Amino acid sequence: MQIDVQESLSNLESVTVITIVKDHAVGLLKTIESLKSQVFREWKSIIVVGASKDSTLVRAQEFAQADTRITFLVQEDSGIYEAMNAGITQSKSSFLWFMNSGDIFMDSKSLGRGVEMLSNSQVGFIVGGYKVIGKPAIYKQNQSLLTPMRFAFTRRGGCHQAMIFRRTSVLENGLFNTKFRLASDYDMCLKILKTSGAAKSSDVFAQMEPNGRTDNSLVKMHQEKLAIRNEFFAKSPWLKPISLVWMHLALAKVRLKVWVDKHQNLR
Repeated sequence: MQIDVQESLSNLESVTVITIVKDHAVGLLKTIESLKSQVFREWKSIIVVGASKDSTLVRAQEFAQADTRITFLVQEDSGIYEAMNAGITQSKSSFLWFMNSGDIFMDSKSLGRGVEMLSNSQVGFIVGGYKVIGKPAIYKQNQSLLTPMRFAFTRRGGCHQAMIFRRTSVLENGLFNTKFRLASDYDMCLKILKTSGAAKSSDVFAQMEPNGRTDNSLVKMHQEKLAIRNEFFAKSPWLKPISLVWMHLALAKVRLKVWVDKHQNLR
């Protein structure tokens, strides 16, 4: 017996895909085209537009006029997590997916698979694998439940483009903490792990644009993660030195990669 894929997905809960964008009209087109190509159709899209000098705002308006599932808002505050919080506040769906401008789903079934997995679980979020656009490597997860410790001390814990969140889990943890400029999603994930739990999926969910803001500020990002771990594990002081060593090992790897790339380019 053949199963209609769309019919099998029609009873699943809805999801809002939140896209933050500034001066990246081309990337926004790629992201929205990827969303509209999804087999799962019960989605909403909220585009949060920062002050842009190109045609980004015009393009967002055009998308909203052409598809009633798409809305946009102009960001009043500055900052990535302020924009994500604005999108969360505007959303009404059961689930949330944060897909930045220029990032795309891995294939046409990625959104539906993520929604189905979270619908069939009780956890606060699910994280899948991802790849960087233009690079061959694919970073996969092994399917399992997550713990705060495993997430906090995993070299590749995942990225928010490859995560689907239960909206209530995000709200009960107070939205993204904007005092962290680069790693607030890491902070949010740890909080949700404590209150609702989370799981890893072996599916690859997303493709990310290279050279994002975090990629260009890795030292600062790892320093923020250290502060988040120290705050989260404050009742386990023996973890503090381990967390510090972990940060320095991560930074050593970053510096080694920079050195290797520099010398390869000189050849």
